[in-house]
Amino acid sequence: MRARIDWKYALGLELTEPGFHFSALTEFRARLIAGDAEHLLLDRMLTRFRARGLVKVRGKQRTDSTHVLAAVAPGWLRGITQPVWFKHYGRRVEGYRPPKGRAEREALPLAIGVHGFCLLEALDAPDAPAEARGVSMVSTLRDVWRVHYAREGGGTLHWRSGPELPPVGERLQSPSDPEVCDPDVAHLVTNVMTCPAMQPEMASTAAIHEQLAAKDLLPAEHFVDAGYVDAGLLVGSRRDRAVALEGPVRAMPQRATKAERACEQRHFVMDWKHERVTCPQGKTPATWRAIHDEVGAPRVQAVFSRTDCGACLARRLCTSSKRGAALSTSCHAWNTRC
Repeated sequence: MRARIDWKYALGLELTEPGFHFSALTEFRARLIAGDAEHLLLDRMLTRFRARGLVKVRGKQRTDSTHVLAAVAPGWLRGITQPVWFKHYGRRVEGYRPPKGRAEREALPLAIGVHGFCLLEALDAPDAPAEARGVSMVSTLRDVWRVHYAREGGGTLHWRSGPELPPVGERLQSPSDPEVCDPDVAHLVTNVMTCPAMQPEMASTAAIHEQLAAKDLLPAEHFVDAGYVDAGLLVGSRRDRAVALEGPVRAMPQRATKAERACEQRHFVMDWKHERVTCPQGKTPATWRAIHDEVGAPRVQAVFSRTDCGACLARRLCTSSKRGAALSTSCHAWNTRC
């Protein structure tokens, strides 16, 4: 606000208006939630858009989901893809832990920058398919790289520090509201949901569908990122709303060892009917109980006894707990007990 004359003009403020402290945004968000006021203007606009045929029911919408080149030019992309890209970008960045060392953390964004420029240079080559260049997110990638990276003499890549970045108003921000993405209609935001900052995206998916249903704007296909997907939502969206939720499911966290032989959840055998789980060593848990996670989603927790785990030779591959190992997993949609 302090540096934006256009906003001061739109709001009828004096040029000397200092603006407000950034912490006031938290109070503003709290008032929006308390008054349920974030939909007042948008709903009126959507009514007009539907009357003009700009929004249609049971089309395609996306939330935090981007187009990918693999869907446009898969053969060409396979030809230029480097093996290390599969390791770095096989899943979203929040799906793995950043390096612990300072030097490794500083090197990571530079490596990502090099990979991004390699892709952009390949897209600029004469033999690159025109349909790949036309993907809207390629333009977004160029803008993001322009903002965060600088190439010094000799082509050396430099990660811009805070003072080197452009003003906040000129930086790209990632939208998180549902948007129409049918090719034959305008791309319009169809819903706004204001949540507490600490609430994970996954806790909003069902509520987004409920609000879209109330407006009669449910899509047939809803494209989302990994943060909005879990097994229960994939099944429940299709069963309850006839919405095909499309998005990558987050990978299970791994406890890697030097021999890469750590026990993971997939190594445990689940018997939902008899409420029993068997570990890779053939032991069953001492307790099995239904719980709820931090967002209220139902889960099952199975805790193995200290006696079994304490004497187990494979303990170090399974758990670092001094007590018995504990396995927690989301409830399957077909498990009616949950």
